[in-house]
Amino acid sequence: MGKYETHAQQAVRVIGTGSCLPDEVWTNARLIEELAKRGIESSEEWISTHTGIQERRIASPAESTSTLGTQAAQHALNNAEIKAEALDLIVCATSTPDMYLPSTACLIQGALGAHNAVAFDVNAACTGFVFALATAVNYLRTGPYRTALVIGADTYSRILDWNDRTTCVFFGDGAGAVVLQVADDAPGVLGMYLGADGGKANCIHAAACGSIPSQPTDSGERSLATKFSMKGRDVFQFAVAALPDAIRRLMQQLDMSMDNIDLVISHQANINIIRHGLSAAGIPQRKAFTNLDRYGNTSAASIPIAFDEALRLKRAIAGNIVILVGFGGGLTWGSALIRM
Repeated sequence: MGKYETHAQQAVRVIGTGSCLPDEVWTNARLIEELAKRGIESSEEWISTHTGIQERRIASPAESTSTLGTQAAQHALNNAEIKAEALDLIVCATSTPDMYLPSTACLIQGALGAHNAVAFDVNAACTGFVFALATAVNYLRTGPYRTALVIGADTYSRILDWNDRTTCVFFGDGAGAVVLQVADDAPGVLGMYLGADGGKANCIHAAACGSIPSQPTDSGERSLATKFSMKGRDVFQFAVAALPDAIRRLMQQLDMSMDNIDLVISHQANINIIRHGLSAAGIPQRKAFTNLDRYGNTSAASIPIAFDEALRLKRAIAGNIVILVGFGGGLTWGSALIRM
């Protein structure tokens, strides 16, 4: 079949995953030291109790969203045992691009040498990976492409207000990626659900982002007007409702029971959100895979990082049904169901 012929709702499967985390580890103790330098008090107990996070990774000055994304993508390609030249499509989910243009996806395409691939970014904040996955799947199902790379990458350490302990304690940096391919003999991605509510856009907000600052202040930081802000209580209430809603709607859409789900990989925002959300959905906590205790909230990267880690640890094996669930700025939320 020629490259520019279409496929009528072809099956799409995951053939490889990968992830990349910066080397620098900030434990809660290290974070508290950094906050103390700014005259801000906190405690390891407060951070652990309110978030479930013990440590996070922070990008070095030499790292950016595109460099982390490139490494995660290369790991995914190696895992899939294909060359970058085989890619037809690259979709990168990020809300902290290296710069306004070119897109982070194009920077990654160039770094990989994936000269045959169309490349563009998607921004749905912490739900970004699910939106990017849905975009790529639909291109593969109905368009001229057969192989796609989907990346979730963010470096929130570059846009945080480090004087605001109600937000800066949650986030870390990282990237994750999956390789998708049209398949004739595997069900792969069973279905997807996406939602958005722009009427609550001010709940999570950043006026100007970018993991490579072009005009930093004398202190090397952006002004407060451009930094990330979040209405914590409102976001928590949204998230604990959005998580089970995204699961229920997709399972109803597919006429499947919650009992069919073998593993839940949700956005790694806060352990209390995950616990409340799964309880509301009627799903046992043992079916959740979490790694936010080690990486914190890595925004669009959190789901693919956890997905890659879960597969490497054999938490999901061939035949298992895995649901990916995201929720975040926009406000946005969504889910994807995959048979491994």
